[in-house]
Amino acid sequence: MLKKATLFSMIGISYIFLLRAIGTLYPQLFRKNILLVRLTELLLFFAILSVVFFFFFFLKDYVSKGQIKLRNATILALLAFIAMLLVHLKGLIMVLNVKVFPFLSKVHSIEPIVPWINSILITTFFIVFYKNLNRKQTILKKSIFLAVFGSALMVFVRSLILLNYYINAQEVRWFADLPQKLTFILMPILIFNFAVILYFFFTFYKHIGEIKP
Repeated sequence: MLKKATLFSMIGISYIFLLRAIGTLYPQLFRKNILLVRLTELLLFFAILSVVFFFFFFLKDYVSKGQIKLRNATILALLAFIAMLLVHLKGLIMVLNVKVFPFLSKVHSIEPIVPWINSILITTFFIVFYKNLNRKQTILKKSIFLAVFGSALMVFVRSLILLNYYINAQEVRWFADLPQKLTFILMPILIFNFAVILYFFFTFYKHIGEIKP
């Protein structure tokens, strides 16, 4: 199941990146067609769910009982993506106009904080994972090192979004909400982060039988 979860995660993060890029370059595209908005939100929800499944099966099938630090880092990463899932569940419910889970209305005030914490915990996960590799597990070292660097850069981007959220009267919650000039300046970071994370998942998927401790 871990290999399948890894494959679906690659598809999921590719969709998330594509949606983020299109939403940044053509924000008006998602303001005119409600059916398109509903479809993209539904697919976005399942894309994040695929990453949740990856960390669940990574914890279940990969992490050994003796790897306490890696286990804790994986649990935190799993919880971080579950939190992201709840944030996007709220968005999905809103576009579908379904009146369920009223507690999700409280998520609005912490929307920018959740991705910021998510980036920090993912960076922590990759750092701990890298440190837990033994000498024989050289296959993953390069991909995880790059993932650490890419995730750390995303912490910087998320920090800028969070800062803009409080400066601009809570109008900036996501990357596409930033001023256009700033989004274009930061776009290379998003591209780099997507590339290195995808490279990690691809490497992990390709050699999962060889790298399992």
